[in-house]
Amino acid sequence: MNTGKSSAGPSGILVKNDLVYSLPPDLSVAVERRTIRQYSQGTDYVDGQRCTFVLNTGADFVDFTSSYLTFEFQLSSAPNGSVTFGNDRIGSACNLINRITVSTRSGDEITRIDNCNVLASQLLYTDYDSEYFDTIATSGEHVNTELSTTPIRVLIPLERLSGFFKYDKLAPSPLCSGLRIEILFESAAQALYSTATTEAVRYKITQPSLVMEQHRLTDAVSRAILSEAASNGLEVVVSDWFHSLHTTAEATVNAEVRKAVSRAQKIMAVPRLASNESTLERNGFISLFDTLSWRYRLGSSYFPNQPITSNDGYNTEESYYVAARTFGRHRSGKSMKMSLSDYVVSHGILAYPLERQASLDLSGIPVNNSRILSLDVKFGTSASRLIDFYMKRVLLCRVFLSNTETEE
Repeated sequence: MNTGKSSAGPSGILVKNDLVYSLPPDLSVAVERRTIRQYSQGTDYVDGQRCTFVLNTGADFVDFTSSYLTFEFQLSSAPNGSVTFGNDRIGSACNLINRITVSTRSGDEITRIDNCNVLASQLLYTDYDSEYFDTIATSGEHVNTELSTTPIRVLIPLERLSGFFKYDKLAPSPLCSGLRIEILFESAAQALYSTATTEAVRYKITQPSLVMEQHRLTDAVSRAILSEAASNGLEVVVSDWFHSLHTTAEATVNAEVRKAVSRAQKIMAVPRLASNESTLERNGFISLFDTLSWRYRLGSSYFPNQPITSNDGYNTEESYYVAARTFGRHRSGKSMKMSLSDYVVSHGILAYPLERQASLDLSGIPVNNSRILSLDVKFGTSASRLIDFYMKRVLLCRVFLSNTETEE
């Protein structure tokens, strides 16, 4: 008996009056796009404290590249001189982030970057150009802004803090829901810079939040993705940095990066003077180029085959060019903020690409106990130094409905 009722199945077929109608296909896989603010577990923090976010995204898919961290920053008391995040060459609000850790809702660690602020200060000049520096970095990250007890609004794109957030696709809902992001704030003596005050300076951060770009997909697409996650798992491939710290007081150094990865993409060493560390009147993020020769070794291979040499701070063009090539900034149309003068005075990194082929994405080389990555470097003078190693490697996150497995 025909009741005249209609029904629609999951396949987009409508049945009414014993007639079968095919519904038009969706013009987009996304039904709704919205910006949701995710608050931290606390409201007020001071330097040295830990801030934790637990994402509550539900069934939404998240665009990490359009998401950002924001908070209000102010000094705890009025200083007797000028206080900024850095000098004219290096320093931004990223100085405040000492460590960032990303974990799944089950507690498994996906990635962690120590000395995140040292990495961010270098990538601002190598991964980004002058246009970004003069706009977003100047206004949101407050480069060269004079700090006081008056609150200022800080905005930091999440991709500035970790390569995990540079994933250029929508992150699946089983990965994002319950994702735990933990931030350790840096000490004031290390994060801030002043040439006019020697008193103890403290800062406080109020109402930190993550502004997430979230998308709700159509039922059919969402159902298909979740079905794949339940059976075989979804593969999320990202590139992120691993940090290793080496201390030395010698002029000739052989330093090893002890980390086993299946695909290492690039390596960067940031030599810094230990005397500048955690000192308000000195910038602890400056990396002065004082290198006479350097090259990396991996097993029986050398990068490059012959050491790159300079002459007591002069003839640094080759080291500068190799650094630009490491970040793909040596070609026309791919400019970077770092000039040769910046490289010598404050950004004297020792960087080299480890990709088998620059035109092939994710074509890194393996590093393990039998193929240890090391740096042979000779400095111009003997001094107590901190050498921060940052190795970029490929991470594979296999996302299931209830857990996420991470492979390096």
